[in-house]
Order: sequence, then structure tokens, then C-alpha cells
Amino acid sequence: MLATVDLSQAELTGARLAGSDLSSAKLVAAILFGADFSKAQLVGADLSRADLRGSIMRGADLTNAVIIDADLRDGILYRAARDGGFTVMNNEAAATERGTAVVKNANLTQSKLSSSFVNQTDFTDAVLKNVKLVRANLSNANFTGSNLEGADLRDANLSGAVLHGAILSACLLNGANLKGADLGGAVIDAADLSRVLQAGAKVPRTIASLGAPLHELLRDHSEWLKSGGARGKRLDLSRMDLRAQDLAQFDLSACDLSYATLTDAKLASCTLVMANFSFCDLRNADLSFADLRGATLSRANFSGAQLVKARLDVLIVSSKGTQQFPTKAESAKFDRANLIGAVLAGAQLASASFTGAILTDADIRRADLHDAVFTNAEIAGAKFEGANLQGVIDLWMD
Repeated sequence: MLATVDLSQAELTGARLAGSDLSSAKLVAAILFGADFSKAQLVGADLSRADLRGSIMRGADLTNAVIIDADLRDGILYRAARDGGFTVMNNEAAATERGTAVVKNANLTQSKLSSSFVNQTDFTDAVLKNVKLVRANLSNANFTGSNLEGADLRDANLSGAVLHGAILSACLLNGANLKGADLGGAVIDAADLSRVLQAGAKVPRTIASLGAPLHELLRDHSEWLKSGGARGKRLDLSRMDLRAQDLAQFDLSACDLSYATLTDAKLASCTLVMANFSFCDLRNADLSFADLRGATLSRANFSGAQLVKARLDVLIVSSKGTQQFPTKAESAKFDRANLIGAVLAGAQLASASFTGAILTDADIRRADLHDAVFTNAEIAGAKFEGANLQGVIDLWMD
């Protein structure tokens, strides 16, 4: 049992730690060259600046681990042989193996993983800013919600990788293999889209692919809403590139906008009741006075968006008995968003991020905020009565 042990700066080259419980252990700057962590529990462990070259992480759980500035590149551990030569020790693996490891919500900022073999690894919500992943095998890896800003992915194999909602701003992608990779809802610089497309990735659809002018489809959707589905057609804008589109004041209730790109879009005073915005990129969009009651906003990115007096509270339907549909915004990003006077009462906001957001006079009563982040948020006059605040980070109330 090694949970919470402090082994910082320890010399553990070639250590056999397969199956060990190292939860919350401190391994800062430890030398773990060629160590075997197969199926080990490293949840919440601090491996900052550790030398993990050639380590075996197959099946290890590194959820919430801190791996800042660590070295996880390939490495081969040798020992002297009887014939005077050398024998490979680290499980006959010449390359670092991290296949099928779980690295959810881990912080790997500035770590070196170049040439590493990390296919099928789960990097959900991991921080991989400025990470070196040159020539790394990341095939079929899961990067849902991860932050890869500034990462070096040159010549990396990302075939079949899932990058839903991932941040890829300023990434180096020269020579990367993105065949079959799914970039639905990913944040990527417009200038890199053509390069990514050429590499075989699944990217947002263009308006031209709709087969009819957008205004005609909006008219059909309006007819569908008015007739209760008897006439017209429900609008499907999922995975659509709609950046900077002017859709202000339209009724897009029940519209499918999942994985769409709506950066800088104009959606002020829109009716968006029960719409699906999951994994949608809404950075800097204007949703002032919009009605988002009952909408699905899970993992949507509202960073820098205008949501002044927007409604994200519970939709109550009483035609056949009272039914309640809360707005679902789990793991959504509202960083630096303007939510002055917004109504989020009863909303499901677990693990949502409000870093730097303006929540002055917002109504957040009875909302589920467990594990939400409020670092540097402005909350003067905001109402939190009855909200679930379990695990909330940096929420300072008088």
C-alpha cells in the first residue's frame, strides 16, 4: 500500500510497481526510467518533472494526476548479460507503452511524449498544453474535452482519434495522420481547417452541403414547430460550420446544433428551447436575451460569449400534467462569458467552468453545481440558494 507516499526525487529505475496503489502519491522529480506501472492506481498522483522514459503504463489509472513537465518519451532499460553484452529489461518493449491507460483530467502541461506509444489512451478533459507529441502513436485515443493548445503533433498518428470539443488552437499538425479522426466541436484555428481536412479528419459541414438555402430550411423548421411536426421539417444543423452567421431572433427550438461551429454567431433574442448544443463551439457568440430553457448544452464552449439575461432555467410544460426539463450544461465552458442577469435556476451545471465569467445578479438557485469552477468569477448579487455546491472550486461568497 503506497497511497499518499512521498517518493519525490527517489531513484526507482526499473521498479516493478504493477498493480500498486499509488493514489495521491508524491513522485515529483522521481527517476522512474523503465518502471512498470501496469494496472497501477495513480489517481491524483503528482509526477511533475518525473523521468518516466520507457515506463509501462498499460492499464494504469492516472485520473486527476499532475504530470507537468514530465518526460514520457521512449526509453530502453538494459542490464548486463552473462556473455558480456546487454539484455533489454523493460518487458521486451523498446518503446514506451501507455496503451489503454486512463489519463482523465490529468495535467500533462509541457510534458514530453514524442514517439511514445499511447494508442487507445483515454485523455478525456486532460490538460496537454504545449505537450511534445512528435511522431506519437495516438491512434483511437480519446481526447474528448482535452486542452491541446500549442501541442506539437507533427507526424503524430491520430487516425481514428476522438477529439470532440478538444482545444487545438496553435497546434503544430504538419505531417500528422488524422484519417478518420473526429473533430466534432473541436476548437481549431480556421487557417488549419484545410490542412486538417487534407489529413483525412472529419470536420464541420459547410452550408453548401445543406442542399437548400439556409433561409428556406429555417422557414421549413418554423412550419414544423407551428404544426407540431405535421408539416415542414425539423432543422438539422449538427456538425455545421456556422461561424459569424446572423440567426438573431429566429425560433430554433428543438433544432439539432450538436458539434456545430458557431463562433461569433449572432443568436441574440433567439428561442432555443429544447435545442441540442452539445459539444457546440459558441465562443464569442451573442446569445443575449436568448431562451435556452430545457436545452442540451453538455460540453458546449461559451467562452467569451454574451449571455446577458439569457434563460437557462427549467422548462415547465403543463399541457398533459406538469413536466420539467432542466437545461443540461454539464462540463460546459462559460469562461469569460458575460452572464449578467442570466437565469440558471435549476440548471444541471456539474463540472462546468465559469473561470473569469461575469455572473453579476445571475439567478443560480437550485442549480446542480457540483465540481464546477468559479476561479476569478464576478458573482456580486448572484443568488445561489438551494444550489448543490459540493466540490465547487474557487466560489467565494460573503
